[in-house]
Amino acid sequence: MGVPVQYTCPNIPQYTFPFRYLNGENKVNITIEQRYFYHWYPLKTFQFASAVFIDSGVAWDNNFSANQVTNVGVGLRLVPTRTSSGKVLHLDLAFPIDDRDVVGSWQFQLRTKKTF
Repeated sequence: MGVPVQYTCPNIPQYTFPFRYLNGENKVNITIEQRYFYHWYPLKTFQFASAVFIDSGVAWDNNFSANQVTNVGVGLRLVPTRTSSGKVLHLDLAFPIDDRDVVGSWQFQLRTKKTF
């Protein structure tokens, strides 16, 4: 699993749930994602796909109860066709449903994963 990298514009505050926004010894995380595959291989370097998703989760310690956080978003998936690493590049734009007054209204995330 890759490490998320978050990008923001200098004139716009950090938005949606920052990395490690919730911490704890226990967690529950659910993702529902609909993927759309394209038969487009520009220069035979990447296979392209897109996704629509909803993520929801909660983290807590034994003596602390936490609130659930949820976001929805769209993303682009790039699968390198010239390597055998099995990594998939995820470019996601997410919008929070919860805590909008605390975390803002959007987030761009770039990460690699072993899964599509």
